[in-house]
Amino acid sequence: MAQCVRRLVLAATLAAAVALLLCTSSAPVARADGTGNFTEEQRTHTLAVLQAFGRAIPELEKKWTGNDFCSWDHVACVSVNVFVGLNVSTYAGTLPEIPVNVDYRHVMIRDLGFWNMPLLSGTLPDSWSQLGGLLSVTLSGCGVSGTLPASWGLMVRLRELTVRDCRHLTGSLPSLWSWLPNLQKLVLRQLQLSGTLPAEWSRVTSLLELEIVAAGDITGTLPPEWSSIKSLRTLNLEGTQVSGTLPPGWSEMKSLTNLELEGTQVSGTLPPGWSSIKSLRTLNLEGTQVSGSLPPEWVSMASLRTLNLEGTQVSGTLPPGWSEMKSLTSLELEGTQVSGTLPPRWSEMKSLRTLNLEGTQVSGSLPPQWVSMASLRTLNLEGTQVSGSLPPEWVSMASLRTLNLEGTQVSGTLPPGWSEMKSLTSLELEGTQVSGTLPPRWSEMKSLRTLNLEGTQVSGSLPPEWVSMASLRTLNLEGTQVSGTLPPGWSEMKSLTSLELEGTQVSGTLPPRWSEMKSLRTLNLEGTQVSGSLPPEWVSMASLRTLNLEGTQVSGTLPPGWSEMKSLTSLELEGTQVSGTLPPRWSEMKSLRTLNLEGTQVSGALPPGWGEMKSLTNLYLEGTQLSGSLPTEWRGMKSLTNLYLEGTQVSGSLPPQWSSLTSLRTLDLEGTQVSGRLPPEWSRMLSAENLQLEHCDLSGSLPPEWSAMPRLRLVGLRGNHFCGCVPDSWGKNAGLLVRIEDEHKGRDCRLGNDCRTTEPTTTATPTNTPTPAPAP
Repeated sequence: MAQCVRRLVLAATLAAAVALLLCTSSAPVARADGTGNFTEEQRTHTLAVLQAFGRAIPELEKKWTGNDFCSWDHVACVSVNVFVGLNVSTYAGTLPEIPVNVDYRHVMIRDLGFWNMPLLSGTLPDSWSQLGGLLSVTLSGCGVSGTLPASWGLMVRLRELTVRDCRHLTGSLPSLWSWLPNLQKLVLRQLQLSGTLPAEWSRVTSLLELEIVAAGDITGTLPPEWSSIKSLRTLNLEGTQVSGTLPPGWSEMKSLTNLELEGTQVSGTLPPGWSSIKSLRTLNLEGTQVSGSLPPEWVSMASLRTLNLEGTQVSGTLPPGWSEMKSLTSLELEGTQVSGTLPPRWSEMKSLRTLNLEGTQVSGSLPPQWVSMASLRTLNLEGTQVSGSLPPEWVSMASLRTLNLEGTQVSGTLPPGWSEMKSLTSLELEGTQVSGTLPPRWSEMKSLRTLNLEGTQVSGSLPPEWVSMASLRTLNLEGTQVSGTLPPGWSEMKSLTSLELEGTQVSGTLPPRWSEMKSLRTLNLEGTQVSGSLPPEWVSMASLRTLNLEGTQVSGTLPPGWSEMKSLTSLELEGTQVSGTLPPRWSEMKSLRTLNLEGTQVSGALPPGWGEMKSLTNLYLEGTQLSGSLPTEWRGMKSLTNLYLEGTQVSGSLPPQWSSLTSLRTLDLEGTQVSGRLPPEWSRMLSAENLQLEHCDLSGSLPPEWSAMPRLRLVGLRGNHFCGCVPDSWGKNAGLLVRIEDEHKGRDCRLGNDCRTTEPTTTATPTNTPTPAPAP
């Protein structure tokens, strides 16, 4: 008993000293004790070892002057115990070998810690094995290389050894470390080790925690011999390449509380005998190759809280007897092959908080008895075969926060009584067969944040009463049969950030009052029957980022005042009846990235001031009534990636100044009235991939300079008045497809298709249009 107390006191002292060093990484601190407590031999030999560190790390040598090492930065003394800890990323140097003239019996260093020191290089010194008084060694985030010294197995008093994020360390796990009789914690993370798990480590019977995570190419099987490590509490081999089966003999590891094997290659069945591991709290086998059924015997794992079998090959049915696992709080079976029905008896699992069966083959109805699962917070049945109606009895699941039934076969109506589920924050029913109307009583669901009914058969109108759903942030009714008008009163839904009504039958005008929805970020009404004008009042929707009215009946002009919508990033009006001109004031919409007016009735000129729209990435204006010239000022659209003007009435020449549009990938001017020559300066459009210039009024020769466009893949030039041939330099781009009449290509092109007139520069207005030679 006295020995146990002494160990606890020393452990607490060590932890306090390390915390002191970490909190004062480089600043001088007042030390609890000085060197006065040490004997002359202890001072002399401890000083010699510390001075070796100073010589190996020059910045330390500058600071570590004099003989009172207890007053040095990065050193703490408690009684006659010395703790060294460095956490300085700018210190460079190596880890020193211990001087040969040192009597290690009198070296009082108990802890060596080096954190966040990428400039610390060299190898791990073999001679440290002679520091018999060391209790703890930590190396984290260092640049040392070489292997783990087998000689460190001689550190007979060592209790903790941590080596992590030292990615140049290689070699195998030393089997001689089995000589560490007092080792309690061994952590090896983010290294480049190889080899197998040493069976000899079974002799380290004092081990409490063993972590070998992302440590390189650790292979082989789980050693059955490790069952003799009776004290082991935590074993983490996550992300290693260990394989083979789960050793049935590990059922003898009576102290084991956490076993992490996620992402390993272990396979075989789940050992029924592991039911005798009474202390096991966490078992994580996610992503492994284990298979077979869920052992009914595991009901005896009285302490098990978390069982993660996600992505494994386990199959069979859910054992009804597991209802006796009174401590289980989380069961993850997503993506497994389990099948059968949901056991009504699981209603007795009073501690279960999370049950994830997403993507499994479970079927049958939702058990009304599960109402008794008083602690259940998350139930995920997405993509399963469960069917039947939503149990009205579940109204009493007072703790349920997240219910995901997306893609299941559940049907029937939405239970009005669920309005009493006061804790429910997320309800996912997308793609199910639920039908009927939206219950007005659900307005009482004060905690609901997400309601997803996309693709269901629900119908009827949008309940005005839902204005009381104060927490609702996301409402998705896309593809449903809901109809009627947009309730003006929903303007009071102050928390709503996303409203998806695409493809529904809602109609009527856009409520001006919705300008009060200050949190709304996404409003999607694509394909609905809404009509009327764009409300100028919506300028007050300060958070709105995405507005999609594509294919609706909205009409009228584009409100100039919307230039104040500073958060708007995407505005989709394709196929609507909006008309009028493009507002010059919209140049103030600094966040707008996508503007789609394809097929609308907008007309007039392209506003030169829009060159100030620095964030605009995608501009779709094809099929509109726009006209006039291409503004040279648009050279300022540095983010513009896609510009579509196909079928518009724009005219004039191609601005050489647009060569500064270095982000432009696609330019579509097909069927417009642009004329003149192709600007050689456009060769500086280094991102250009697709230039569609077919059926315009362009003329002159093709500029050889365009061969400098490294990403160019398609140039459409048919239906113009070019002369000459496709430049030979263009042929050097093997991935380039040039669509042009045959008379501009081929070996005999020059015989009848010369550019006979002297061509003016691209910046001048052409006075005539050369006539191309007739096709052969």
